[in-house]
Amino acid sequence: MLDLGTGSGLLAIAAARSLRRAIVASDIDPISVKTALDNAALNEVGPLLEVIEASGLAHRKLQKNAPYDLLIANILAAPLLFLAPALKKALRPRGHLILSGLLRTQSRAIEARYKSQGFHLVKRLPLDEWMTLILRFK
Repeated sequence: MLDLGTGSGLLAIAAARSLRRAIVASDIDPISVKTALDNAALNEVGPLLEVIEASGLAHRKLQKNAPYDLLIANILAAPLLFLAPALKKALRPRGHLILSGLLRTQSRAIEARYKSQGFHLVKRLPLDEWMTLILRFK
């Protein structure tokens, strides 16, 4: 599993705690990387979480671990639009992609972009003005 744009590491930590397996996480911000590592240690999943400072998916460690069964991206809509082809390449066939941090007004454009890349909508999860999309690749 990859948590792209991990921030504080919350989603990666939750996955590591529930799945009890190694999780890869990345963020463009070095402070977020340190925070995620600190939070993983505080939550006793430090050995299960590898956090990498990286922009997008070009980092060699992220590519080495691909393809992923599950990829979570809680980042802004514009980068998600740009990253669609790279996320497709990073995911196994029938793998799942969870996109969150989207405003409801942005979700249709994101959904259309990912459908054009071969993803199928599994579920929309609205919460107030926010939307999470769960997608599956072919």
